[in-house]
Amino acid sequence: MADIYQSKLWNERELYPFNQYAPRLAPNAGTSFGCGAPCGKTLIVDVNGDAYPCIYLVGISRFHLGNITNGTYPKRNVLRRMADRLHVDRIEECTSCVWRYVCGGGCPLRRLVPLDKGIAAEKVANYWKRVNCDYTKKVIELVLWNRAESTASSLLGGNVTHEASTVRYAVHC
Repeated sequence: MADIYQSKLWNERELYPFNQYAPRLAPNAGTSFGCGAPCGKTLIVDVNGDAYPCIYLVGISRFHLGNITNGTYPKRNVLRRMADRLHVDRIEECTSCVWRYVCGGGCPLRRLVPLDKGIAAEKVANYWKRVNCDYTKKVIELVLWNRAESTASSLLGGNVTHEASTVRYAVHC
C-alpha cells in the first residue's frame, strides 16, 4: 500500500485507507470513533428488514436496531451503548496514544464481540492490535510525511531530494 500511495497513481482522496485518515488531520477535524457504526452511519438491513449497525454484527441480538417494516426501528439505546463504550477517550489502550483522535480507536469489532479466553483469543487480539494500531499508525505517518514533503517542496521551489525520502523510510517504516 505504501508503494501504491507513494507512486501517486491514485489521488489521496480516492485511495483507501488514506482517504479515511487524511481528512482527519485537518485542524479541528479529529474523530472520537473508529467508524460510523456507533453513530448509525453504517446501517445494514437484512432481507427480513432487521437493522444492525455493522455488517459484522448482523444476527447478534444485542446489536439489533429494530425492524424497518414493523416500526421497531430505530432502537437508539443500542447506538448510545455502543457510543459510550467505543468513544476513544474511554478505550483504555487509546487514552495515552497521540494518534487517538485521528484513528478514533480503529475498528470497534474486537471491543464489541468478546473473545473466549485462551491462546486463540490472544492471537486474535494481537492480530486486531496490529490491524488497528500498527497499520493505522503507518498509514497516518505516510500521509503526514506526504504533506510535509509537499509543503517543503512548495517552500523550497520543488527542491526536495529523493535521498531525504529514502532516509525517511529507512528510519520510519
